[in-house]
Amino acid sequence: MTRMWTQVGAVWGVLVTVRFSLVFTLLFLVVMLGAGQARDLLWLVGEQGWSWHGAPSLLLAALFYAVNAWYWARIAVYARNAPSERLTPVARWLERHLPRLLGSLPLVALAWSLWSAVERSNADMAPRTVAQLHQLAWVALALAILFYGFTLLRRHLLVGDWQAERNHTIRLERAAAIAEAAPQPGAAVSTAYSATWGRGSVDAGQDPRPVARALPFRALPPLTRVLIRAFLPAFVGVVLLTVLLPAGFGRFWGTAPLFLVWGGGFVGVGSALSYFSSRTGVPFILWSLCLALVFGALGWNADHQLRLAEVQGDVPAPAVEGFARWFGARADEIAARGADDPYPVVIVASAGGGIRAAYWTSYSLARLTDANPALARHVLGLSGVSGGSVGIGAYAASLMLDGDRTTDPAQTAPAQVPSSHTARVLDYYRAEFLSPLLTGFLIPDLAQRFLPVAVRVGGTPLLDRARGFEIGLARSPGAIAGPFDQPVARLYADGATTLPYLFFNTTQVQSGRHAVIAPLRLDPALFPGIVDLSCLTPRLRMATAAHTSARFPYLSPAGEVEWQMAADCPSPPPEGFDWLYVDGGYYDNSGTLTALGIARTALAAYAAAGRANPALTPEKIRLVFLYVANDPEMTPLPPAVARTPVGPAAGAAPATPPSTALQDLTAPITTILSVRSTLGQEELIGFKRRVDGRTVLDEAPLTHPMQFLMLRLPASVPDVPLGWVLSDLSKREIRDSLDRCPGAGLPNDVAAAETAGITPAAETCAAWSALSRLR
Repeated sequence: MTRMWTQVGAVWGVLVTVRFSLVFTLLFLVVMLGAGQARDLLWLVGEQGWSWHGAPSLLLAALFYAVNAWYWARIAVYARNAPSERLTPVARWLERHLPRLLGSLPLVALAWSLWSAVERSNADMAPRTVAQLHQLAWVALALAILFYGFTLLRRHLLVGDWQAERNHTIRLERAAAIAEAAPQPGAAVSTAYSATWGRGSVDAGQDPRPVARALPFRALPPLTRVLIRAFLPAFVGVVLLTVLLPAGFGRFWGTAPLFLVWGGGFVGVGSALSYFSSRTGVPFILWSLCLALVFGALGWNADHQLRLAEVQGDVPAPAVEGFARWFGARADEIAARGADDPYPVVIVASAGGGIRAAYWTSYSLARLTDANPALARHVLGLSGVSGGSVGIGAYAASLMLDGDRTTDPAQTAPAQVPSSHTARVLDYYRAEFLSPLLTGFLIPDLAQRFLPVAVRVGGTPLLDRARGFEIGLARSPGAIAGPFDQPVARLYADGATTLPYLFFNTTQVQSGRHAVIAPLRLDPALFPGIVDLSCLTPRLRMATAAHTSARFPYLSPAGEVEWQMAADCPSPPPEGFDWLYVDGGYYDNSGTLTALGIARTALAAYAAAGRANPALTPEKIRLVFLYVANDPEMTPLPPAVARTPVGPAAGAAPATPPSTALQDLTAPITTILSVRSTLGQEELIGFKRRVDGRTVLDEAPLTHPMQFLMLRLPASVPDVPLGWVLSDLSKREIRDSLDRCPGAGLPNDVAAAETAGITPAAETCAAWSALSRLR
């Protein structure tokens, strides 16, 4: 038994020594094989082929990580103050071969992930992309074999037996230390050495001083000493680079290569800190983590305040007043309608769901507007949640270009702007938005956690990871990125009514209340229970407003609204009350609660407009609700008059057995998410029953029944991820969900793409038919 534990302890000692290379390699394998977003990233690499953002950047980053994983594992083993003769045969074998394996395994994991991505694709993936993925997988596997062979031959041809060299170094260092501390000249001392991993041992006649756990710094290879000295200035330089290029740095590499490059640096820095901890007995990593925890607990380095611009635009008017102005601008059109042909007032609610919600919302609204340009004039309000907020923002930005209201004429020049909204949206989403956010998360924001104060310039946090994502929204291809950099109120300057009003839904952390960022002041009676953040819109950029609605921890941080920022709000917080805001989907992922408030306000505003203009009578308008759903797996909504239960029929078993794995750990969070999903579905069903075909809204009688329409992704759309980047295949699947409806022809400036074989949902085609003919 003692011998067995000796073997286990020796092996454990080697594994602990190379822990940084080992842990990150395993993490990379789990992420690449288990995350749907990683699969889509690999599809995107295959689609880009051998251009820089395809295979070259990924392979170069993988090689960079492989070299770092191997080199620092080897140096960590070399620096152990444990001669080979004191190790078991298994431990000696691990010391020789484990660093090589850790260098080769990431390349093997990459090849495995690429083959797995091909297997999880569908028949609609372009044959060229499949071939590129297979080629890249074989190249990665070949590099793994070559890398292992290189490290093996390097030992035999160049460096010799490094374990023997280390043993010699240990003896020299030990002899020098004993000689230096000899009690009297000429005294006989034994240079025999005895050490195990973690502490020295003392035998009779040996020097009784404790043995260090690692060799001294001077005994490390010269290249290692140079690299360790370069870590701090290199890290500072990279942080400064990401501050100066918050979106460009990550987009240069791409998301997957960026993760690997960061992993290589993480392994090197972690191994160096671990070495110094072993040498000095000071737990540098633990102390650093404790300091970061203390700084965070005390709030000294809090840097997630919402980014504010210079004041632009008008102070938000009451929503009833703003809507009355909207009706007034359309008074002649409304007055010309008859009782049997009322003027449709369209209210859009876009559900959350990351990039797929953003892309689906922007694309479907753009397609509808190109098919029926009059539609945009009928849309009164857009209520967005999470990714849906980014989607409605991009759509509004495209509409804004038609009004030529941006402050950058170069971006609105007719020669540079596609004529159709669809082409503009497709241009915009050529960018990927995950790498700017991931860059901020892994580099500047991580550095900020270990600083006692927040780094700011002009009150704006520079190391906040939200900054990179928001700048990425405003610095993307195409013309519609420009308006994302403007304050929300600026879009409606001078009482403009050409754009639908934007409502960005978010959730207040400490109270759990529903909050809304809108360019109009909300009436508490018409928006009951809602926290009104309209006071921020003269300074809050549209990118920041959309992100505040889409801050889903932990990748995005909770946004802080300091009490001074909200001092001009309708219900200003007391002094010292700084509120945090996260993804609006925590409270209502559908956006329909705000849509109801918009409808109430619209009726009140139309009544006010009717008092000023008697031609605006109640029978001349009707309310149309358009719900943009993005979840392919959502339960079909029952008819408005039905009283069917939510979800599967009573007693019906789910399609697959529910998981019971790790139930002690997963049950609480699974319960919260499941209840949130179920309540959201119930809320949506209740909303449809409340409005579809009804002639009463909150006891307010209506002449014409309200209409409920829905654009939804069909169940045949497979596994579109919820992150912030989409492959071309996923985009085609989303576009097919609308383009293959009868009569849904593309604009002239948009080339037809290869179909992804998706059959649109019946609800989507019905909505297309109704809205494309709306006048």
